[in-house]
This record gives sequence, C-alpha cells and structure tokens, in this order.
Amino acid sequence: MGDSVKLGDISGTVRAVGLRTTQVVSSDGTLNYIPNRNITIVQNLSRNAMISLVDLPVGGASDSSSIETVVKAVNAKLVPEEQDLIKEPELVGLVPSQWGNLVYQVRLTAKPGTQAAVRARFLTAYVDALQAAGIAVRTAPSTNKAPH
Repeated sequence: MGDSVKLGDISGTVRAVGLRTTQVVSSDGTLNYIPNRNITIVQNLSRNAMISLVDLPVGGASDSSSIETVVKAVNAKLVPEEQDLIKEPELVGLVPSQWGNLVYQVRLTAKPGTQAAVRARFLTAYVDALQAAGIAVRTAPSTNKAPH
C-alpha cells in the first residue's frame, strides 16, 4: 500500500489490497477497483530510482557546444537545490526525435514518484536559459489536423 503502480492501463497509488480487489487512486483522484484476477502485469514505480529524459528541441543550426554550456550552467544552479535527484544529470547530447529533427537530451535520475516534477523544473529552467542565451527552442509539431 502507498506504492505508485501501473496495473494494465491504470496508474496511481495503491490504497488497499483485498482478497478479491485492489484499490488504486489515479492522479486525478479516481478510485479504481481492480479485480485481482484481472491483474496480470504490475509495474511498481516506487521501488527504484526513476529516469526522466528531458528533450530540448533546438534548431538544426544551433551549436551543440553553446547548448551544452547553457545546460551545464543551469545544472550548476539547480542541482544543489534539488533534493529529489539521485545523481548528477547526464548530458546525452544531440539525438534524433520521433519527428525527425534533433533534440538535445539530458537524463535525470530522481527518487521514485518525483521524476515528473523534477523533469518539469529542469525543462523549464533549460528552456528559459536557452531562450535568454538566444538559442531557439522549437516545440513539437502538432498532431491535430485542422478541419477542412
């Protein structure tokens, strides 16, 4: 009880485990009653350090060394303040994204259950610092098509 889990399509915090059902509270507050006979795969998200990848979509003409300098400066400021990081951020570098453009990737290792918040804090700081340094940060293309 109390662990963050994913049971099939349902993610949340285990509230109770009974003989016949398991109760999981989703992040939106929904209380899910899952028959134990339907549970075939359990992903326990509370047991190990969690890795979050931060993808910074940068323009193709951006200089990777300039991006790295900005990312390192942000890390130097945020890491000492961040209690939920397990280890120093790892700079992966430029990698192709699923849309075919390049992203600068940083790997963060956080305490279980804190990875989304840590990722959001670092992503916000990275984007703000990159924009302040004059480095263009692009957003992913929209998958929603306008009606014709």
